[in-house]
Amino acid sequence: MLRTLFVIPNEIAGFPVFGVGLVLLLWLVACSVFLFFSGRKHGWGKSLAAELPVFLLGGIIIAFITPQVATETGLAVRGYGLMVAAGVLSGWGLLTRGFKKEGWDTELVVPLVLYLFIPAMICTRLFYVVEFWNDSFAQILAERGWLACLGSILNATSGGLVVYGAFLGGALGLVIFARRHKLSFLRISDLLAPCLMIGLAFGRLGCFCFGCCYGGLADVGPTIQFPADSPAYEHQLSTGVFHGFRLPIDGDDEPVILEVLPCSHGEGCNTDLHKKGVTKGTRITHIAIGNSRALPVSTVKKVRQLFIEQVRFIKFDSQGRPVPPPPEIKTTEISNPDGSRAWYYDQGRFPITLTVKNPDGKTATLTLPPQKFQATTLPIYPTQLYSSTLALLICLLLLWFQPHRRHAGQTLALLMLTYPIARFGLEILRSDEPPIWGTGMTISQNISILLFCVGLYLFFRKGKKLTKEEGEEGGVEEVEEVKNEASP
Repeated sequence: MLRTLFVIPNEIAGFPVFGVGLVLLLWLVACSVFLFFSGRKHGWGKSLAAELPVFLLGGIIIAFITPQVATETGLAVRGYGLMVAAGVLSGWGLLTRGFKKEGWDTELVVPLVLYLFIPAMICTRLFYVVEFWNDSFAQILAERGWLACLGSILNATSGGLVVYGAFLGGALGLVIFARRHKLSFLRISDLLAPCLMIGLAFGRLGCFCFGCCYGGLADVGPTIQFPADSPAYEHQLSTGVFHGFRLPIDGDDEPVILEVLPCSHGEGCNTDLHKKGVTKGTRITHIAIGNSRALPVSTVKKVRQLFIEQVRFIKFDSQGRPVPPPPEIKTTEISNPDGSRAWYYDQGRFPITLTVKNPDGKTATLTLPPQKFQATTLPIYPTQLYSSTLALLICLLLLWFQPHRRHAGQTLALLMLTYPIARFGLEILRSDEPPIWGTGMTISQNISILLFCVGLYLFFRKGKKLTKEEGEEGGVEEVEEVKNEASP
């Protein structure tokens, strides 16, 4: 993990950087320069109508959103954000190359990237917020108010994006751009397909820097362990993995054990579970910490909260800020993904007593001993690296296929055939998304099936065959027939 690279201060030589400050000034200068050259070539009226809305939206984001994202010390430049930026620039380069081969004006690449990037970032964040509202944002809203919740929603640079949300947002932006500039949606999509994959290859490296999009417990193959300030650690802590079993991810689900870990997981093994007959389907009915009275539990959210309270010192001041523990309590301090601090008890504080009901109807009482601070997760699959590698391979495949496509949209279709297969398999190794809609599959797996079906139609449909005159890269056999028919 390499979460924070450096911090941009809020002020430089007494001048504000964010909001109405230096960044906005640089943005206005860059927009003015671009409009000057674009207006001289295409006409001032056409350039203003095409680009001004996008430039205004960018200015609004800089003026009003960046101050919300910046902290008291400034705006942290994250490894995640840097990789996303590298992906955008790499895709930009591939797109410029494609425009040149199509014979299109390369000056259209800049507005196209803006038309794609802004709605893609909005939708990819919205997908994440909707998917993890109950587990993350609802709690922030209840404990710290709507302003803190809004700031957390807007803080996309610290992680939390969904790839399929980016595809949807980018598609909406592309429809608007294609209509405005009277270009073929499918032909631009063919050029964008490999750009999306090179962007994803870098983006998943960003996920690796941040620690999100992590895999499940690994028994074979390459593995990795993330530190205590990672989302993977929070997941294993709250779902009971450190106690020897695994609970559902969705906080509103019933506290039914999905799996009892085998003793091959070492510290994740609890032999008492096997002795008491605890197995898949066992339901936690009551839970008590230390000598406190056992409380009935009906959702996973409550169990997860008590698991965290057993090992973490939690106290807030009147403004909702975490308060450090007194010196006599031995703790280890870490920095959370949102920049806040947390303190873990070095030796654990209290045992947890669980009352469970096994699938055979018998009840049992389990005592989970005080949990010592564990510096890393149990070994998990490095799914971020798998995803990055697969995205790069798909990008190379699409670049090879582009000169050989028979009709507009086939390169896009090939992307819709290959990536869903890769994503569906990766979801099997991941453990950060719950199944939805009673399908037993994650939202990404359900969308993958839908995209694969659409890709089949696009790939094998009888579209108009491309010719060199229509801007195909390379040649096809039909070119000679067109030339012969045109001859007297």
